Amino acid sequence: MFVSATNYEEAYQSIVSQHRAASASSILIAVAPDVDALCAASMLATLLAQDNITHRITPIAGISALAGLKDYLAEREQLNTLVLINIGAHLDLPSEAWFGSFPESLHIHVIDSSRPYNLSSLFGAGPAERVIVWDDGSASKLDDVQSAWYSLEYEPLPDSDDSDSENEVEDNEEVIDSDEDDMERPRKRRRLDDSNITEEKPKRMTEDEYDEYVAKLERYYMSGTFHGQAASGAIYVLATKLERTDNDLLWLTILGLTYQYLANRIPRDNYDYWHQIYFNEVARLNVSIQNGNGVPHPDDTSIRPSDELRFALFRHWNLYDSMYHSPYVAGRLGIWKERGRKRLHGLLAKMGFSLSQCQQSYSHMDSDLKRELREKLEDIAPEYGLVELSYPSFVRSFGFKSQPLCAADVIDGVSALLEAAGGLRVDIEVEGGRNGGEWFGGGRQWQMRTEDNKENVSITLQPDGRNVNGQSGTQDPAAMEDEWWKNNFWVAFDALGRDQFGTAFLEAQNRSNARTRHTTFDTSVVEVDKEDLSAFLTKLQI
Repeated sequence: MFVSATNYEEAYQSIVSQHRAASASSILIAVAPDVDALCAASMLATLLAQDNITHRITPIAGISALAGLKDYLAEREQLNTLVLINIGAHLDLPSEAWFGSFPESLHIHVIDSSRPYNLSSLFGAGPAERVIVWDDGSASKLDDVQSAWYSLEYEPLPDSDDSDSENEVEDNEEVIDSDEDDMERPRKRRRLDDSNITEEKPKRMTEDEYDEYVAKLERYYMSGTFHGQAASGAIYVLATKLERTDNDLLWLTILGLTYQYLANRIPRDNYDYWHQIYFNEVARLNVSIQNGNGVPHPDDTSIRPSDELRFALFRHWNLYDSMYHSPYVAGRLGIWKERGRKRLHGLLAKMGFSLSQCQQSYSHMDSDLKRELREKLEDIAPEYGLVELSYPSFVRSFGFKSQPLCAADVIDGVSALLEAAGGLRVDIEVEGGRNGGEWFGGGRQWQMRTEDNKENVSITLQPDGRNVNGQSGTQDPAAMEDEWWKNNFWVAFDALGRDQFGTAFLEAQNRSNARTRHTTFDTSVVEVDKEDLSAFLTKLQI
């Protein structure tokens, strides 16, 4: 089944009431590894914390990881609510292959921006009623598809044999016999005559109708993958219904929307629609806090509108590298080819920007060039196919903690944390590796760390993934990869959230080798062995 935006509050309250009726923590939030899902999970966790609802968050990398989670949950009857964020919209969740055989007490909430929906989850009955899809209004536009799905699911399908006609003949013969034997069996005749309320069998669809319904569903499923409202946007709608909106939640949903646009998940029209809504929210929730001399106040955490360029981190980098590594510019100019690089140089030259100036740090770039940058790009960039270089966005202040950051810069930073928060992993080919022809998996892998007191570690891997650098024991490369990206996930999640204690505690434990224990779902609470407390506090940095 699905719930529209007007019923988000009822869906959330059902989660809360089911948890309070349970004897143990019964809410699990499965989150995909993308910026929008991270923002939505952080927002939902905030709302649940305000209601004193304990919960657990687990990262899910893909379909195989979700299947593993399903097997894990099958053994835990106390789970009442599973929330899937940017996961599962296209899966047949009510089927036996997924959650159809789970207890009736389990309810699955799907908050996913990807489309198309799986129609069994959206319109099904029985186990499907325990799958609640948080819809953004697109399901109400599927009347024809819904009708075709219902017909194929519940109406008798066309049959090539004559069994139906034979049954009809037998029924007619029975009625005739009853007429002839009317005096001997009056009761039976009376029942036949008086049963005008006999239930009528559903009409069997024709072959043409069947082909038409199948074609509609094929067009629906084969129309291609696209995205609707961001998952973080759905949670912000919920917060609005609950009257709990604030700047932190608004900023997270702005990040989710901007991520969708920069990742080419939504077209510009959709972005502009939601941007206007959040523009009004920014005006409602923000009042500029400044000193008398115009200097930002140290407590200023306001959000303000801004116009941004589709250049990666250009305020923190140099203009040339920012344009060179921008996905939008690279795709339009073909920057991976020599001709594309020449076109980039030609664009800068036509604007009157020398390479030496463009390769300087943006903060040290000539102020006149920075003032003229946007105007010249608007005049000249369309000649090179760069027609959407600028877009309306938002900037948030952080007082004296850091300079203001635009939404795109935060997205690039969080995406980098998801990829390489624990360092970088570089595959170095050895003799007999890829360049020699076939590659059988042999090579040397360097884990490049950035933490204090940790050195880069060289790991030589055999074709079967065994570690042969002198360390004892073996470890499955898939398990190593899973542990690696989950660590990145939590670093990125903590970077978005309000509470940084969890990451700080983990880092202090790693540096001090203190014996610690987490017994609650609150990452800001940790138990430290008394003998190790002094060393733990020494290494703790917040």
